[in-house]
Amino acid sequence: MKSALLLFFTFYLSVGVAFAQSGDELLEKDDYRNAIRAYQIEVRNNPSAYFNMAKAYFALQEFDNAIQALENYKKNDPKADNSTADKWLELLRREDQPVKIENLGERFNTPESELVPRVTADGKTLFFLSDDREGGLGGEDIWYCSRNDDGTWSDPKNFTAMNTSSNEGILAISPDGGVAILFGHYTGSFGGGDLFYSVKTENGWSYPCNLGGTINTKKWESLASLSPDGKTLIYSTTGRDGEGNSDLWVTQLTETGWTTPKNLGKTINTQKNEKWPFIAADGKTVYFSSNGHFGFGGSDLFMVKRLDDTWTNWSEPVNMGRYINTLNDDADFSVTGSGIKGFITRTNMPDGYGSSDIYQFYLPLQFRPEQVYNVYGRVNDENDSNAHVNIRYYEFGTDNEVAKTSTDAADGMYTVALQKGKKYDVVIDMKGYLYFSTVLDLSDPDLLRKKEPFHLKLKSKQEEVDRIQSELDAENAKLKEALNSGSENIQEAFDRVETILRRYKKAIADLEHAMAEAKFQWMEEEGQSLNIRQDYTLQTAKVGAKFELKNIFFDFGKTTLRKDSEAELDKLYAIMSKSEIVIELGGHTDSIGSEEANQRLSQDRVNSVRNYLVNKGIDPGRLKAVGYGETQPVASNSSEEGRALNRRVEVKILSLKMEREGGEEVVEENDKKKKKKKEEDAPVAMEKGNMLELLQKAAKNGGLPSGSDCNKEVQYNPNYKGGGKYQPAPKKNTNKGWFSKWGGNGDWNNFGTVQKKDFVLRTFNASVLNWKYKPLGGSSLGVEVSFLSKSLIENRFQFYFANPTGIKAGIGYNRLRNAQVGSTPLFFCLGMETKLMYGKPEGSTFTDDKLFGHLGIPVGFRYLIRPSDKIMIGPELMYTINVWTSRTKRNDGVFENGANYLSLGANARWRFIHAGLGYNMGPTVNFLGFRAGVSF
Repeated sequence: MKSALLLFFTFYLSVGVAFAQSGDELLEKDDYRNAIRAYQIEVRNNPSAYFNMAKAYFALQEFDNAIQALENYKKNDPKADNSTADKWLELLRREDQPVKIENLGERFNTPESELVPRVTADGKTLFFLSDDREGGLGGEDIWYCSRNDDGTWSDPKNFTAMNTSSNEGILAISPDGGVAILFGHYTGSFGGGDLFYSVKTENGWSYPCNLGGTINTKKWESLASLSPDGKTLIYSTTGRDGEGNSDLWVTQLTETGWTTPKNLGKTINTQKNEKWPFIAADGKTVYFSSNGHFGFGGSDLFMVKRLDDTWTNWSEPVNMGRYINTLNDDADFSVTGSGIKGFITRTNMPDGYGSSDIYQFYLPLQFRPEQVYNVYGRVNDENDSNAHVNIRYYEFGTDNEVAKTSTDAADGMYTVALQKGKKYDVVIDMKGYLYFSTVLDLSDPDLLRKKEPFHLKLKSKQEEVDRIQSELDAENAKLKEALNSGSENIQEAFDRVETILRRYKKAIADLEHAMAEAKFQWMEEEGQSLNIRQDYTLQTAKVGAKFELKNIFFDFGKTTLRKDSEAELDKLYAIMSKSEIVIELGGHTDSIGSEEANQRLSQDRVNSVRNYLVNKGIDPGRLKAVGYGETQPVASNSSEEGRALNRRVEVKILSLKMEREGGEEVVEENDKKKKKKKEEDAPVAMEKGNMLELLQKAAKNGGLPSGSDCNKEVQYNPNYKGGGKYQPAPKKNTNKGWFSKWGGNGDWNNFGTVQKKDFVLRTFNASVLNWKYKPLGGSSLGVEVSFLSKSLIENRFQFYFANPTGIKAGIGYNRLRNAQVGSTPLFFCLGMETKLMYGKPEGSTFTDDKLFGHLGIPVGFRYLIRPSDKIMIGPELMYTINVWTSRTKRNDGVFENGANYLSLGANARWRFIHAGLGYNMGPTVNFLGFRAGVSF
């Protein structure tokens, strides 16, 4: 009895504590379950509490209970806001597809905040913002991770090329990962918050520069999105006359700069706040966050479709539904180029690791953009070297250009988003290469990718589904038997039914889980199947270059070209028509038959190829046909495979009448060559080659804020591949004094944060050097090995083997720390030095060999000059402060004067060879020193 009373009072006390707070207080604390318990009591006297009860049920995704609570609210509260309740009911009853939203996990999310997920079009690289993360540079840093083959993410890495000790984040990344729109505390800003740009080029990532006064104002500009082709920027601002507090605006990049921003219009913008735009890969679907359109609470995510090219005519915004939106602020949604995998930021979630976490999920069909194919690959030349080129895509058989991109100079890779169901002419017409064209057929992409049918994707789960279904059938039969048994033992009957029902529910749950897992697995693979790889090989345009004409067919023993040879010959015709090259057509056969017959056959066949090109309009004087017969095999004629390789037609370039072959270049910012004038207001497309120049020009034309270095030469961050800290671009050194005379280029920004690869010493160094104690008379000659750490700490070990008379050996150790002064090439140096000599110097009063020497602290400055990428020069001024000196007397002098001395000199390195020269002045140390050696 006592225990029962104790249990009762314990339960009563716990319930009382929960109900001591109102339902609204518990709802505010996200304690939804206890809030519901509180509301169940409150609604007896206050039926308006049914509405917030519905919110609590909604937060727990108990949608049926939320609907019932709303119906009770409308029925029982005489002051009910029926309009709002009906909007809630409409969204809750809408046939939304269930969504499985997963936290990216503790390797990704930390106890701090993770925000702004931005994924590349291929879904393989994810950038995000993390606040005060371990390993960061301070404040909010940009981080990134790569997608593994199994769908997981690699450990996040700091994107050092863009980070400072303050706050920054990537708001938009181009599909190829080569253009970034950023927000951060970089140099040169108009006001509260500005947008910046950076472009990855062959030289590295350009330092973030202000987008210019056309876009940025003295107020707050942020939360931007870049369209797939780079033509259009949508961003959020409070700095213009719009519909509300924060509106979405649009501008386009032209040859003369950014167009005057336009408000997206009343369909999207309200009297409240619209933020976080994201333009999908189809260029038509836009997602955004709003607290002005009706939603579940805070800001909800919405989707709209662009109806024309004005960027102001939109479909009605669609709330992204009960599975995606929550009671809190929902924002910052992005989706892969396939339109299948989405990323979202959520705050204060029960399964979260910090205040804000990043989640991923598969986007339901109803909210997906029009699907596009992410076409990617590598372009190389005949020597397998990376080709830095522009690739243009035209509607098949027309001159209508629909897309263009350029390869990365570092690896030759490219990516581009193309609509499905179409055929495209692919053209590469570049300086230094022969004209290249091919056809990309996406009308039936299954021909280009391996895609399993749906039933095969589900096969791995099918056995589990069948097993559970069999168990359900068996349990259902037992249930019927129990209900119809008429057992006199009523308790036993109830027990059997309850047991069977529990197993029934478990089996249903297992079935639902198996189907869901199969569905998500299929959706993951479906998204990856939209990535199609297409590699291309170009032929360098140079005299003597050879390439084989593939797919040239003749009937056996005949010289007449077959119809299926024309496609390949038409490509050669395109090359010839786009240039003034003169070529040799070389015919080759296998060794079957007589040598004379093979010679005649090869000549006749290559004549057929020549005639085809002449009939197409190529000047006969540019075509030389030579039959080589069997004399130049490329494989053994002992097998059919080898003989097939020997039967070929080769093209050899005899002369180039033009300076170059192709019709265009990948233009870098500092290229001074003239380009064709385009229509001033024509939007330009994204090519990494000219985006930097276009963005810089647009920023200048829009006006740059004071303190911005972007109105000068474009600066590059040498650490863009990782490592090092972003340094704001300093003012250019205009001093024409000794720095310029020594070969410096006057631009401190070429250094940024110096890494050991940029220092005079390298990781390992070996040298020959000298040393001299003045009282000993002669000099010592020795060897040194030294090591330089990533933090620019030097450790030097010396051994002196040739010494003054009476000195048997000497050793030395130096440790020096180099600390860079800001972003300049000036370094403050501090360390320790010791030198020890062993022996009995000539003329001394020693009776035995002695150990003597000194311990000192060197302090001073070094200055780095980099005349070229392969040469480093480091003038230095050091003063060594004596700490201890041995007090051993000589006949003509003593060491007790100490080893204080001043050093003035310079060290230099060319490739792996280094040398140094310096004068040391002091009472005990006074000599001209040298060193020479190698560095690795």
